[in-house]
Amino acid sequence: MITMRVFAEKWKSLFQSEIVKKWARHVFYFIISVVLIIVVAGVGLAYYFTTNKTQITTTINTTINENIAGKTQIGDFEYQFLKGFPNVTLILKNVTIEDSLFKQHKHQLLNAAEIEVRLHIFKLLRNEVDFQKIAVKEATVYIYKDSSGYSNTSVFRNSNQSKNADPSTTGFQIKELAMEQVRFVVDNQLGNKIFDFDVATLKAKPDFEDKNWTSEVILNTKVYQLTFNKSRGSFAKDQIVAGIFKINYTDAIKHITIQTNDLHIGKEVFDITSFFNFTDKDNTYQIDIRTKIMWSDASKLLSQNITKKLDRFDLKKPLDVRCTIDGDLTVKEDPLIVVTADVKDDEVKIPDAILTNCTFMATFTNHINENKGFVNANSAILFSDFNASYHNMPFRVANGKIINLDQPIATGRLNSDFKLEKLNDSENEKWLRFSGGNAKVALDFKFDILDFYITKPLFTGNISVANASFQYFPKDIKVEKTNLQFRFLPDALVIDEFTFKEHTTIVQMKGRVDNFLNLYYDAPEKMIVNWSIYSPHLDIKQFLSLLSKPNKAVVSKKKNVSNDFQKAIYKSTAVLNIKADKMVYGKLSATQAQMKIKVDNAKLSINKGFFRMAGGTVQFNGQLSNLAKKYTFAGDVVIEKVEIATFLKAFDNFGITSFDPTNIKGNLYSRAKIAGRLNANGTLMKKESKGAVSFKVKDGALVNFRPFVNIGQIAFPFRDVKNVAFSNLSADLDLLGEDVLINKFAATSNVINFDMSGIYSFGKNTNLNLTIPLRNPKNDLEELTVEEQKLIRERGIVLNLSAVDEAGKIKIKWGNKAKD
Repeated sequence: MITMRVFAEKWKSLFQSEIVKKWARHVFYFIISVVLIIVVAGVGLAYYFTTNKTQITTTINTTINENIAGKTQIGDFEYQFLKGFPNVTLILKNVTIEDSLFKQHKHQLLNAAEIEVRLHIFKLLRNEVDFQKIAVKEATVYIYKDSSGYSNTSVFRNSNQSKNADPSTTGFQIKELAMEQVRFVVDNQLGNKIFDFDVATLKAKPDFEDKNWTSEVILNTKVYQLTFNKSRGSFAKDQIVAGIFKINYTDAIKHITIQTNDLHIGKEVFDITSFFNFTDKDNTYQIDIRTKIMWSDASKLLSQNITKKLDRFDLKKPLDVRCTIDGDLTVKEDPLIVVTADVKDDEVKIPDAILTNCTFMATFTNHINENKGFVNANSAILFSDFNASYHNMPFRVANGKIINLDQPIATGRLNSDFKLEKLNDSENEKWLRFSGGNAKVALDFKFDILDFYITKPLFTGNISVANASFQYFPKDIKVEKTNLQFRFLPDALVIDEFTFKEHTTIVQMKGRVDNFLNLYYDAPEKMIVNWSIYSPHLDIKQFLSLLSKPNKAVVSKKKNVSNDFQKAIYKSTAVLNIKADKMVYGKLSATQAQMKIKVDNAKLSINKGFFRMAGGTVQFNGQLSNLAKKYTFAGDVVIEKVEIATFLKAFDNFGITSFDPTNIKGNLYSRAKIAGRLNANGTLMKKESKGAVSFKVKDGALVNFRPFVNIGQIAFPFRDVKNVAFSNLSADLDLLGEDVLINKFAATSNVINFDMSGIYSFGKNTNLNLTIPLRNPKNDLEELTVEEQKLIRERGIVLNLSAVDEAGKIKIKWGNKAKD
């Protein structure tokens, strides 16, 4: 405390000394003198400019006009007292600059309300002009180039220079440039380009070295138009641009480079590097833009023609983007534009789908073919290492591309390996649901993109499916352990392997569809699917279920691949060449079955059908149509040497209950032509059957045949009516629904011979005529020939009887209408 007091006392005594007071007076007088000198100089300069205003204006105009080829007009100027001292600051008002052809194109190069000009005072006193600073306020700068290449910037060519002289060769250099509220327009009619900026502020201090210079430019402007092709629209329209630019100009090669980091365009931040050339032979430029930006935000910064297309897509995360623009300021066509983007683990929305877990590199270029122009037709989007999932199904496209953006075509190779259950999350679940299996896909694809939707995709490659189990809802089919192998060829679809089990039916299929893809899209009704089918066990009823009409409710009205595929299937024609070791139809069991089936729009035709059963063979042809959950059929059958009891069992004895098939023995030979209907389960609808049948039974016998035993025990009590052996049993019949018209029925046996005609009904319309010779033919079979048997057939007493249905019971009556 004592030390501080002593220190203060010493300083107080020092300032009160005579020496300090003397020096203080000198400093004060010096400051006053300097101020007076500045004031006097300022007043003198003001007086100088006031008294020499006309001469100074003339000097400035003369200096400027000596360096331009046009006309400059300065309306007035003011001197700014002490501003920029020791230099002189003038405020030029109502300044215009016009080139020599202004009256033709009507575009002033400059129209400024106010320009602040700071001049070097000592050079000014020598009648020289050295611009230390130019600040432009409330002005319009309009750089115009007509279709011939002439520009109003030619005003800066010295009047003594040639037309081709360098426009940058002027007689003065600007040490500092500033703009405030300046509209800056570059209207390039030759290049079909226009750049229009509203500059809020611009500050630059060029550093000159001879004719070369560098500068740091601070800019804040609004972009009205940044248009490289007037027909395409503007980039960054109505966006605020703010940042610091580093500019370097090299006079020897007339080359400007511009670099900026953290440039704000709207709310986005960019790093931009660019260069421009301005020689008579080279007006090329390049702009390199890099940023990390949201897709939707990037779309807003592009030209309208591009934005309209990009807005159909979207990504959730920001993406790293680089865009390079290479062009020529003197040409009308678009510049070369290359955009690259790096997408990592993102969700991508496209017009007809959403892709998840997306990772890929994408490149856009508008010049994919060196021999063509920078147009949409020569533009492409290139993809590399494209990995994504569609409805949880992963896939990969190593290299893909979309070319010709006027009529886009996408090409590439798609690979995928996934569990089939993942398909259940897609539109397929409405008509097809998987419960097991795995799929592998390796396809080269090519498809059109119409209004950003995939159309008519073409494929070459393979699809393999292993151990698939699924339910096909439209036809209520359940399939277990399916194996499937597709090969898409340029001219056909080949199904190398298709194995499935549906209930007891096991099917192995191979197929081919010629001209598959073209017909699939343009004429599915002309598409023919040729199948080669083998089955160790084929259930015909289960197989017929493939023809049942689908449940319409499962088909969505929304246009998608699943619905298109279903429609194509229903319109196409299938030809099936079938072989089966064992074939069953209800109670019918056959072996070595083979047939050719044609399915056309829910119509089925069978040709060259054949199978073995009960020791004989059956050949058949037919047609089957699906109508209102019923099947109409028509066909012809040839039966050779089929054990008749087994045959009758297979068809439920055709509904006859008066005897059992085991009561009949023999080999059946028959020809039939029948038409009728089956229900949805494949069961014969007796009332709707029509046709003609002829048959013959060889080595036949009736064993305890109840209808015959009932009659025989009364009429022939001494004959063995329980064991009747036939040498001939034949008939010619017409089927009329529930009724069978017996045109001829002849039986020659060891017990009795008889003939029958009339109607046998499965309902209540039986009316039969019987002719029964009473002589005992027991020994005829052994002692007489067939011809001799015919001659003595009706010797002796002959009974003419009728069998008539009365109240559901058959009554035997005397009389035979056929004989009466």
